[in-house]
Amino acid sequence: MVRWLFMAVPLAVLLVGCGGPSLDSAAADLEDKGNDLDVRLAAVKDLIATGDEEAVEHLHRVLEDDGEAPIIRAKAAGGLGFFQNPDSIDILIEVLDDPDPEVRRQAGRSLVKFGDRAVQLLIQALSFSPEELEYTELFTVAEERRITASRTLVAIGEPSVGPLKAALSEYERESFYTAMRAFANPIVPLADEIAAAIPGVEPDPAEDFAATKIDSVGRFLNRIGNENAIPRRYITLSLQSLQMPPPTYLETLRADSTSNTALETTQLVIGRLKLDAINALISKRESDEKALQIMSTHYLGYVGIPEATGTLIEILSEISEYTEPQVKQIALESLGHIGGTRAIQALFEAMKYPELREKAAEMLEANGDPATRLVLDRLLDTDPKLRAFAIWFFGNTENSDLQREALPRLLENFTQEVKVLRENAAVALGKMPHVAFEEVAALAEDERSEVRQAVAIALGEMAVPEARPYLEELAGDEESSVRQAAQEALLRL
Repeated sequence: MVRWLFMAVPLAVLLVGCGGPSLDSAAADLEDKGNDLDVRLAAVKDLIATGDEEAVEHLHRVLEDDGEAPIIRAKAAGGLGFFQNPDSIDILIEVLDDPDPEVRRQAGRSLVKFGDRAVQLLIQALSFSPEELEYTELFTVAEERRITASRTLVAIGEPSVGPLKAALSEYERESFYTAMRAFANPIVPLADEIAAAIPGVEPDPAEDFAATKIDSVGRFLNRIGNENAIPRRYITLSLQSLQMPPPTYLETLRADSTSNTALETTQLVIGRLKLDAINALISKRESDEKALQIMSTHYLGYVGIPEATGTLIEILSEISEYTEPQVKQIALESLGHIGGTRAIQALFEAMKYPELREKAAEMLEANGDPATRLVLDRLLDTDPKLRAFAIWFFGNTENSDLQREALPRLLENFTQEVKVLRENAAVALGKMPHVAFEEVAALAEDERSEVRQAVAIALGEMAVPEARPYLEELAGDEESSVRQAAQEALLRL
């Protein structure tokens, strides 16, 4: 026993001599600028390794010293995330302006560890100051800051999404009101209404207004597309990287009553300007800026002259970077606003595109009798494709008056020879049981097996209790195609 005790004594002494790094010693080595770079770098590592909250103050001093070596600043920036001291967030945000990319990267890594506590300041870091916009050198540094801040927000993940969407909406409204000032011009119709629609703004007679209405339109559109003074592009990119669709100008402005009123006012102005607006709108539609593509396409609907209608129709059929699905959806809305024979015809023809079909149908229905009359006539068109689009339209409307009006022609398609039209009509009729049940059920004993099969499909779509006896009868039909359709329909009940 004594022998084992004797052996334990030097072991205890050895363990005591192997303690962790000393905070005071590491701080002293770091503060002594006469030490080699390697010694001072090791001192920063030791400060971080202590895990002592007092190390944070020393790391802060490193980052506040612009003359410090980048390798030491980078190590200090990367280490602050482990301490989770809230005072470090502001300092790390400032470090995002560091000229050294590794220092910025390490600051970003630390900010990720702070999670949602850093999100709002990171979003603010996406903005430019007036000085950064004025001087090229400062602008370049600020651009690097925005890139790092954006990547950091994406790395933080879900906690960034809500604040990013809110910030984008705020900046979109602010940018739109700035653009509207171009229309608060005495030479522009409704200038007083425009000025009144901009929150907190009084018309300034000394403002540098455009000399002509055409110049006013150009200024208005250019300011919508100006992304230098606001972080719209990087917020949008961040949301896209997070697989979240960013709201557009139109979605943002329509989302609250104040900005929606302002949007309606600018629509009135564009509608009054007409020829003074058309060329600028058509040319800006081919801008690289998504905001300009959408807004110029939107306002074409309020110009409403033949050139606008023609351009909107071209958008629906074009394949280019200026006519992606979102822009085409806006083109459909604009055609719906214009109305008229040519626009309505284009809306109907747009239903041949699956990604546009629902919006086209919505705008047709919004145009009322002139549009629905055209679709009704197409139910008996000699072209089966046009019939199919019309059948789909009436099968997807929730307007029971339209359904009743279309019922006789839908039944005619239901009993005709072309299989695809017969089945499409069966599906459409199946979506209106309160209108079509009795007429469809009456055909359950039709002598043509293809009609009885269509009845089974339609009753299956209706899925109402009254359909069961008819389906049970059809499930024993002599034709296998009828039996199969009825049995599948019964499974739905």
